[in-house]
Order: sequence, then C-alpha cells, then structure tokens
Amino acid sequence: MQAVGAPRQVRVEHVMGTTVSIDVREPFVAEAALDEAIAWFHDVDRRFSPYREDSEVTRVGTGELAFEEASLDVRAVFTLADVLRDATDGYFDAAAHRPDGRRDPTGVTKGWAVDEALYMLRLAGARNVQVTAGGDLVAAQKSRKPGGRPGPRSEQSKPPLRRRPISLMIMDPLEGRVLLAATVVPPEVPPPPVL
Repeated sequence: MQAVGAPRQVRVEHVMGTTVSIDVREPFVAEAALDEAIAWFHDVDRRFSPYREDSEVTRVGTGELAFEEASLDVRAVFTLADVLRDATDGYFDAAAHRPDGRRDPTGVTKGWAVDEALYMLRLAGARNVQVTAGGDLVAAQKSRKPGGRPGPRSEQSKPPLRRRPISLMIMDPLEGRVLLAATVVPPEVPPPPVL
C-alpha cells in the first residue's frame, strides 16, 4: 500500500457535464499524455453530446448524418447500447428515455470514454492510475509481487486504440454477482483471436 502523501500526478477537468479526474502514481507519465487524455474527453463531448446540435450523436439522431457515415467510435457506442438493450430485455434502452424517441447512448458513453482514457495512459507508461468521470471509474495497478502477473491492462494484448472491442460488465451492488457481461466488436474490426 502506498503511503499517504505519496507523489502523484493529478488532473481535474470539467467536461461532459461532469468532473473528470486522472490520478497517476509512480511511474509518472509525460505531461503531454495527461493533456492527450483530457483532450480525449473534450473530443468525446464534442462528438457524443446530445445537447450539442453539431455532435455526431445529434446529427445521427436527426438523420442529418447517416449511421454508416458516423465515426467508428460513434457507431461502436451505438452498437454497444443496442447490445445492452437486447441483453436487458429493454431495461437499458438508449431510445426510451428521450421524449423525441431519438437514440441517446450517453448511458454508456462516459464509461467507455473513461476506459479509453485509461488505455491511452497505459500506453504512455502509466502503471498505477485511476480515471474517473462522474460515477464511472477505472483503475490499473502494477503487480507488487516479484514475478507477479501484470495489472488488468496489458498493452500487448490490446488491438490499436479506439479500434478494439468494448467490454462491459454490470454487477449487482448488493449481491456482488454479474448481471451482464458484454463485448461489442466495432464495425470493420476483426474479432479478437480465440486462445
């Protein structure tokens, strides 16, 4: 366990209608990597916000932008929302909560964005890192045991950034059991190899 007051890099940014924080413990990353992660959240906000008339999500919803012409990221998150709708028998439905009936994938967008930011920081060398946005949190920690397994993220097993499958797990907070586990492979991305 790290001592209280251990050296750390911290960034806090108000974006996506919430507060995003990044907390890196040794080994540290270049400041440019933190800048890139923060820029990522602003890019996600620009492309995914249903409150911006020029966002891809809004333009797909109004029909101004065809789904097939949207970015790979937007198509992947819409697809993930569809998988969740089907897996939850409609309990999670990206089109059910808007009065206009437009699909709004923001229920999964923030968690996906946090996961991608963590991946970016891992590629930049972060081994002990936490990224949060609102109630979504992901973390990675380097193994402390000599010869121990690496943390939950291993860049050797990841396909290129933003073109990799998206994994999601929903757990029952009271019983601690998995309610849903899903992996969505974005369009034009080959499935991961079976080991």
